[in-house]
Amino acid sequence: MLNASHWDYKNNKVKSTHPNSARLNSFLTNKFNELQDQVFEYETAQKSLTTRQLKDKIFGKKPTDFFAFAEEVIQSYHQEGKIGTYDKNRSILKKLSDYVGGKSLSFQDITPEFLTKYEIYLKEFHKNKINTIHRDFKFLRRLFNAAYSQELIEHQLIPLNKYKLKTEKTQRSFLTDEELKLIEDFQTTKPILELHKDMFIFAAYAGGLRISDILQLKWKHLDGKHISFTMKKTNLN
Repeated sequence: MLNASHWDYKNNKVKSTHPNSARLNSFLTNKFNELQDQVFEYETAQKSLTTRQLKDKIFGKKPTDFFAFAEEVIQSYHQEGKIGTYDKNRSILKKLSDYVGGKSLSFQDITPEFLTKYEIYLKEFHKNKINTIHRDFKFLRRLFNAAYSQELIEHQLIPLNKYKLKTEKTQRSFLTDEELKLIEDFQTTKPILELHKDMFIFAAYAGGLRISDILQLKWKHLDGKHISFTMKKTNLN
């Protein structure tokens, strides 16, 4: 902190009476030159630059709280009625929060090295498979891209530009008609289980509807013979 008595307001520099005046004035000169270079660069490219953007270019952006930003994003899913997407991504954030011990996390903290260690944690502690980790990291990438589009972070801070997402092929198996009939005839002991069973059977007979789509169904979508509505799927790229 520089005392006001040591500042030369007329010449915009530190007075020589300050013991570190030469070093401080050299620092200020260098920063001023950087500022001029940035202004020249943007004027040459015919781009406008705000005072805030200039400050960020010279001194860097303040760390942005990752979890606070992520919370805003997933709350938007809830407000849009995308309950399945909301629940899934809240679970993803919960795992990450547990990993850092509930502490705050900035975008700058999430580096490729951080992701490498976090991937190991997901495999060993949560026993997550490659495709599950891929899904989690795709959501993290979407958060970084959203933060960049809002000019909260610089493009070079997006770790998933350097961190390769991995996937593996999976072999899907399907229920036979006989197996589906066994589930349909099974007698449950609790009303909630009966409801879940009915929803599963309905989804199967309706061509494999997602639970998120089933929850959006209304009587107006049924014309007596056919169900007609627009299926929704969140794009996480």
